[in-house]
Amino acid sequence: LKTRTDSTGPWRLVERLPGDRIVMERNPNFWAAPLPNAERLTAKVFGDEEAMVAALEAGTIDIIYWFPLKHYPRLKDKLSFVFGPSNTRVWELRLPPGKAPFNNKKVRQAMAYAIDRESVVTSVLNGVGAATPHPWGKTHIAYDPAYDARNKFDLDRAKAMLTEAGAPTGRFSVLLSSADGEGKAIATILQADLRKIGWVVDLELLEPARFSPRLISGDFQMAVNASGQFDLYTSFAAANSAYRPQNNPLWPNGNPPTAYSEGIRSAERTIDPAAQKAAFRQVADTMLDEAWTIPIAWQVTVYGSRKQVEGIEVVAVGRPAFEKVNVR
Repeated sequence: LKTRTDSTGPWRLVERLPGDRIVMERNPNFWAAPLPNAERLTAKVFGDEEAMVAALEAGTIDIIYWFPLKHYPRLKDKLSFVFGPSNTRVWELRLPPGKAPFNNKKVRQAMAYAIDRESVVTSVLNGVGAATPHPWGKTHIAYDPAYDARNKFDLDRAKAMLTEAGAPTGRFSVLLSSADGEGKAIATILQADLRKIGWVVDLELLEPARFSPRLISGDFQMAVNASGQFDLYTSFAAANSAYRPQNNPLWPNGNPPTAYSEGIRSAERTIDPAAQKAAFRQVADTMLDEAWTIPIAWQVTVYGSRKQVEGIEVVAVGRPAFEKVNVR
């Protein structure tokens, strides 16, 4: 599979150089022939987003998958953009309940009030997104507008809750991927606000190959990450490590609260919308109360391209489809 693929999909593998590029060519056996339009598709790997955006501006590449939003205001008129669903990817703060000081639920709850979500949307996502205290967007059956007003930014309340919990002040760390500029910017906002209430937070920035194993295993004090698949049904979103109903790396022995796990299973077992709503309410109430994963903001899927490129489509979970792409 590393060197040869056989399928009825639009492309077949020509070359794969890990860390550099993947080259694919049109599959003549594609079930929707004569698509794809392009003869060849090359996916180029960039370790630096500034170099990636510069390559798009120079015409060296044609499309950026997950366009860095800090460049959007400057380039929104120069380039073309395709926007995906509004509720595919949610930025979150992960807090392992098995590790001090987050083994105290009140400390985790206090963190939910220490996150300036509106500043994240304005200054990090450049308005291409929305603040959220829960992981399901307005198009999902689990969405309930009653939750939108929960956990509003309130540093005084956060500080009072930390004092009440007897939480120590000191030095803490937040795990981040070097590939996520938005994640670093979100953590920087959190870092500045927590300093105001006596917490010193260091940013632990790791390359993706080192970041991912630690994130998935729960090996961190705090972590800022973006989870996906929230436009699909519960079982898909629950595949994200922090949302698993069992074998959850953030919880001691891998077991999140029973009400959470039972809520997810109940939602999966019924096709009755009212019963599904009730099950999701149980899930959301447990998540908000236990606060082991604290949603921050939705990030809309954005693809940037040269003006000459047309035909990009966005399908499930914000993923792109390039079968109809043409370069004029």
